[in-house]
Amino acid sequence: MGRWHNFYVDNHVHFCTYTAKDWRPLLTEPAIECLYDEWHKNSKRFAVQTWAYVIMPEHVHMLLWSEQGNNILRFIQRTLGQTSKRLSPAKESFWKERPRVFPIYSEDIVREKIEYIHANPVRRGLTETPEAWPQSSYSQLVLGDNSPAYQCARIAL
Repeated sequence: MGRWHNFYVDNHVHFCTYTAKDWRPLLTEPAIECLYDEWHKNSKRFAVQTWAYVIMPEHVHMLLWSEQGNNILRFIQRTLGQTSKRLSPAKESFWKERPRVFPIYSEDIVREKIEYIHANPVRRGLTETPEAWPQSSYSQLVLGDNSPAYQCARIAL
């Protein structure tokens, strides 16, 4: 089986998935706070916008956009590296070896991925409705709530 290759394209939305090592449910409240902190820092540092996200107990899905595709690579590398340093004892990796990232080429697929991201906790049986899952962009993007811990970019599709 071939190795997954990530692709980064300028001025495109990218669907990203990264997973805790061994699919362990490591994304507890302290880890989530650390992740939000790194997203805040690195979105500014690398000029990357988050369009949608969900944090599950063992993995994360995001839609990211930047004028320069390589900034998305840098955003992800820095975020995963810093959270791993902050959360892992004895320099063990917090994350599975590599994230999966691919560009999206149509607005219809962007919408489909946003729905997929927000429905993830429901499909897994962790909640009955997307709005009941606090670690996602659903309340902001769908309900217009401006109080989530991490704010996405305002997009018009």
